[in-house]
Amino acid sequence: MSGRYAAGADPAAVLEDLLELTHWITRIKVVPAAAAAPGVAEAERVRGGAMAGKLAMAEVTRVWQILLKGLGETRAAPVPIQAAEMVLIRIAYAARLPTPAEAIESLSQGTGPSLPKPADPPAAQPAAPVSPTSARPVSTPPRGQPRAGDPPPGPVAQVAVRPALGASEAGAAGPAAAGPIALRSFDDVVALVLQHKEVILHGQLVSGVRLVRFADGQIEINLTPQAPADLPQRLSRFLGTETGRRWLVTVSTAPGSPSLYEQQQAAASERRQAVLNHPVIAEIMRVFPGATLEQIRVVSPPADAAPEAIDGEAVDGEALDADADGDNGPSE
Repeated sequence: MSGRYAAGADPAAVLEDLLELTHWITRIKVVPAAAAAPGVAEAERVRGGAMAGKLAMAEVTRVWQILLKGLGETRAAPVPIQAAEMVLIRIAYAARLPTPAEAIESLSQGTGPSLPKPADPPAAQPAAPVSPTSARPVSTPPRGQPRAGDPPPGPVAQVAVRPALGASEAGAAGPAAAGPIALRSFDDVVALVLQHKEVILHGQLVSGVRLVRFADGQIEINLTPQAPADLPQRLSRFLGTETGRRWLVTVSTAPGSPSLYEQQQAAASERRQAVLNHPVIAEIMRVFPGATLEQIRVVSPPADAAPEAIDGEAVDGEALDADADGDNGPSE
């Protein structure tokens, strides 16, 4: 391999040639007539037939698997020549291994290599006799005091052992441990999704779902064109995980009610039109032609303050911003 690499051969190309040779040998073993097919070179016919007669099918398939795995490793390796050499070494050592059929047969017949028996434990030495003169009384110190010659006491770790949960307690520790979650409307579902910080799913429910029917454990929806197709499955999986119950989310062809985003847009449009119809704002628009309403802000007045009246009309605590294209456009 190193000589071919020095001559400019690609290690991956060498393994590809070996894969092609292995496939050719396998074809000859399965269909011997393939070697005599027209267009096959004489060298390939003779040498391929000789190798097919010496190698078993299990050995050929094992070489194929090693080469196929090693080809990917060689292409991804920082030094391809090293990976290719490791593949060839792996094939050489795998040739000494028995095939799966041979290993099973040797184990069934009991002729396989036996494991070494564990060494016998050393025999216990007889205790030395204690002479009466050498026996001395040993005084045991009070409990909690160290013995003479003991190492100085160090920090002691105390481990608190908590009893394992029973089956009923372990089941109660799931998502419904704090009690079942009651979802009475689709708005409750959307609020639950936002509560668990599922931002992407929440945005898709707000803008991409038109509610057709809502019942306990069942939601029927109509998807907008921009909604993903797997939205019902993801919503059903989320509700099942968080509520501990099975929720069926189906797609209907019925139009359904407007999406939450469409409802928000309609409410904002109605509010804008109501502001434009206010007598004060209508008068401003008449006095300053070309003025446009850019922003509506709700400002809560102080509790002890009465609503400000302009020409006898109360504005109900709403601060209205108007912007004109010319220099005479006020902003209030």
